[in-house]
Amino acid sequence: DVVRYGTAKRMTVKLMEAPSSRVAEAPAHAPAKPGGMGGLGISAGPLTGTAARQLGYTDGRGVLLTTVTPLGAGYRAGLRRDMRILAVDGRAVGSAADLSSALRRRGPDDVVSLIVGYPGPDPQQAILNVRLPR
Repeated sequence: DVVRYGTAKRMTVKLMEAPSSRVAEAPAHAPAKPGGMGGLGISAGPLTGTAARQLGYTDGRGVLLTTVTPLGAGYRAGLRRDMRILAVDGRAVGSAADLSSALRRRGPDDVVSLIVGYPGPDPQQAILNVRLPR
């Protein structure tokens, strides 16, 4: 039973195995390291003007974290969805490609310094030192 808006409803669900023709495969350009973006378990996209305003950012600098894998290396380091990454090791990032490239230049167990921005009515910035996973 499911309760939604104070009303109980009974649902019947039939689970089946998907035909092999409908199983998704990783694209050929998938990152070599597990977890994406240097193994941090994050994905990022552009911080558009609309998104920046909705999240309380005063400008569109950096890249927006669109996914942070729960309990992944990035999550454990304090990264969360809707935060923005402004710089890696002191170098500004303006696109997801810039972020990915900066993380690929580093190896497992390296520590990278990320300048991040937190969303909200009073956005703050911080430096997170993150050890890249093996």
